[in-house]
Amino acid sequence: MNTAYPKIEEELSKRGMNYRQLAKVIGISDLAMYRRMVGITKWALHEAIAISWFFNGVDVIHLFEKEEGR
Repeated sequence: MNTAYPKIEEELSKRGMNYRQLAKVIGISDLAMYRRMVGITKWALHEAIAISWFFNGVDVIHLFEKEEGR
């Protein structure tokens, strides 16, 4: 996937996970997660916080830095 959020992809990779598994953790559909990861749909604050908590408190700002041009 050509993601707008490479830091999230990096954290998923460290844990041997994919975006579909993370979608289940935060309670959204695969399609909703895909749309967020490619930058079509904006993240809700509660989703961002849930992802940060799931990644053991990785800084939200760090996780959600968008890649240039996205």
